[in-house]
Amino acid sequence: IERQRLPQSVVVSETDVQRGYVDLEQPVEIGIRTNHAAGVLLGLSLNARELESVDVREARGGEVRDASVFVPQPERGLQAHTVSLKVRLRLAPGTAPGTIAYPLTVSLSPA
Repeated sequence: IERQRLPQSVVVSETDVQRGYVDLEQPVEIGIRTNHAAGVLLGLSLNARELESVDVREARGGEVRDASVFVPQPERGLQAHTVSLKVRLRLAPGTAPGTIAYPLTVSLSPA
């Protein structure tokens, strides 16, 4: 992972609590560099007990596998990719309005 743009915090409103989720306003962007021939899986993990799950959509239509995004390797050799993700955070039951600090962690593994 070369760089990442993740939210440092997420504000949960009463409206968010009532509907059960928060949509991140800005996409999560991850810059990766890999030479793995089969591609890689970019994973998102939750860091807060107020969050139950994460829904991920790759902005350019990439393949989503659970809470991971498959990043193909179209050519041989070291390649750089920027992945832009739309993220919905599903709230755990009993979550109250407030601020959640550092809600996500990113990981990378071979596909």
